[in-house]
Amino acid sequence: MRMREWEEQTQRRTQLGDHHEQLVVQHIHVVEAPGVREAETPHEAYAAIVEETVGALGCELAIEPGRSLVGNAGVLLTRVLYVKQAGSRRIVIVDAAMNDLIRPALYEAHHGIRPVQPRPGEPSPADVVGPVCETADTFAVARPLPPVEPGDLLVIDSAGAYAAAMASGYNGRLPVPEVLVRGGDYAVVKPRPGFDAVLGQDRIPDWLAAATIPERRGAA
Repeated sequence: MRMREWEEQTQRRTQLGDHHEQLVVQHIHVVEAPGVREAETPHEAYAAIVEETVGALGCELAIEPGRSLVGNAGVLLTRVLYVKQAGSRRIVIVDAAMNDLIRPALYEAHHGIRPVQPRPGEPSPADVVGPVCETADTFAVARPLPPVEPGDLLVIDSAGAYAAAMASGYNGRLPVPEVLVRGGDYAVVKPRPGFDAVLGQDRIPDWLAAATIPERRGAA
């Protein structure tokens, strides 16, 4: 069962529970439960809904809470490169890109975006985009955002299950370093590799390395 909204989840489980005498159910597998944006709802409350609505079935129940546990445990930290005005649109270009967090490009998924140190001023709509020359290199469109300036740090929320896990080296970009934080302590647990390290993974096969490039006739 794929259950995205809490109201739909409750309604569907209630319908299933009401008809359990007509069904022989041995196993229920619940995925996407709860989602990242519902993670503020305690898991205990979610478990109570499941128990109330399908507990009487007496079947084996498997729940995958993975992303609700780790999704909000990580953020993507990015720096504003510059801000430009395109007619009535404010465009904020950051140094993170679609290769670092591809979920908005794939699904138009919503990730919260906020400045580390907010500047005074009223929020106004802004497009937050990366530096890769791709239409899909967009984190948010017309998102209310306080005034920001080049050099400001922004937090892109709910990146724990989606950033490093789905990242790529597209456009020759290096992966971001991963930092583990606990209270006031932090440590780089996965450093950013250099270009030499990344390119050093390439191998030229012997049959290609030994090949000669034929001379072009008529070359000056």
